[in-house]
Amino acid sequence: MVPWFVRRKLRLDLFIDVPIGPKYVVDRRGGFHRFGASGMPLQVGQEQYAFEVECEDPESFPPYWGGRPPESERVGAATLFLDVGTYRGLDLVVLEGAPGQGKSTITQYVCQVHRMRLLNKCDELSLIPEGHRSAAVRLPLKADLRDFSAWLARKNPFSPELEEISPKGWEKSLESFLAALVRNHSGGVAFDVADLHAVCRLSAVLVVLDGLDEVADPKQRSSVVSEIAKGVERLKSIAASLQVIVTSRPAAFANSPGLPERTFASLSLGSVTRRLLDEYTDKWLRARQLQERESAEVKRILRERLEQPHLRDLARNPMQLAILLSL
Repeated sequence: MVPWFVRRKLRLDLFIDVPIGPKYVVDRRGGFHRFGASGMPLQVGQEQYAFEVECEDPESFPPYWGGRPPESERVGAATLFLDVGTYRGLDLVVLEGAPGQGKSTITQYVCQVHRMRLLNKCDELSLIPEGHRSAAVRLPLKADLRDFSAWLARKNPFSPELEEISPKGWEKSLESFLAALVRNHSGGVAFDVADLHAVCRLSAVLVVLDGLDEVADPKQRSSVVSEIAKGVERLKSIAASLQVIVTSRPAAFANSPGLPERTFASLSLGSVTRRLLDEYTDKWLRARQLQERESAEVKRILRERLEQPHLRDLARNPMQLAILLSL
């Protein structure tokens, strides 16, 4: 079994920054950017699905967000989330992506970058791009929304049996759950909602809430969405700087409960580009310490496979690309 610290290092060694873009498109109006569905201009009746992002320098806004640009101009998800201060309006985000597209990996990577910088982990920092090392630091808090759903049902998500929580140690709120998360992972150090508020007032904070789609029951999901929206609104009113990322697969049903689109920008992960495919392949070969001749043979076989349309489509997804290389 690979030790946990080696596994973490391998994730850094193999990480690729999957492209990100808005679910909705661009209509520039002096520094403001309005998005509509599917990369097409807003049509009548789509206004309620648009949101605005303000940027001090309109020319610096990611150019591909207005259409379909060359691969070299596409912005990576981790790069955008680590530099969210550049684009006001992207501090509250719902990140959507298909299974295996990298939602959890990207948010975990962003949290790890902040952790490494806070703890000055020089060896690990040397494995990531310079731009990611120089981003503004935030205190990362990452939670599973299945655990939050259990918490709202007054079950202890940190116990194997999901025991019922006594009223004294429970409040129906996002803040109460995050405080319990800190207590659990710190070995039981006293930490309550007042402590969480004190931290948010003094520090820039990142909250990652992973797996909204994994709360399958519509009633439970509606409760989770409602408490996230209320909790984020309260925290934002007192926080020095708050960034929130909620990950989810695209909703299977139009009426599926979701976070308010006027508050949360909806961003989607794109496909693995050819440049990223080559980058991942090189990293994968180095991680396995293959000889030059073996590496050349793997690349030759991969090129042949990518000429087949069905395998080329598989390689657009990071998880499927990893499986394809292993095979």
